[in-house]
Amino acid sequence: MEWRFASASKGIKIIAISNHDEISFVRRMMKNGADGYLLKNTDISILKKAIDAVLNGTIYIQQELEQKMLFKPVNKGTSNILNIKLTRREKEVLQAIANEKTTDEISKSLFISTKTVETHRSNLMLKFGTKNSVGLVKLAIENGFL
Repeated sequence: MEWRFASASKGIKIIAISNHDEISFVRRMMKNGADGYLLKNTDISILKKAIDAVLNGTIYIQQELEQKMLFKPVNKGTSNILNIKLTRREKEVLQAIANEKTTDEISKSLFISTKTVETHRSNLMLKFGTKNSVGLVKLAIENGFL
């Protein structure tokens, strides 16, 4: 899944609010035009602070996420891949990919759409910092995820 925001071209400011605390999600949202990123469980005072900062032209990332970004690089070769958190469904999709199942086969066996399978595959490759399924499976095996 790829998000694209039109904030720069229309003067709209965007603060992403999500339950994902994975740095890969934060970076992807910021790369695609978000002006801020908060977790859903954030305090109202932090939300107000983020809105003020973004309206004043400053990028705002919730403090604990910002700390994770500073001390946990996510690029392949420099990340601590053992800290990756996978959802139950991501684990199921990863296992199916490793078993050489096609997107259609995974979709039917897990009772989800092919688009959802592709989204999980994309999220897995982003988390592992790989460019394709082969690299994904290789790193997953090397690091004990499979």
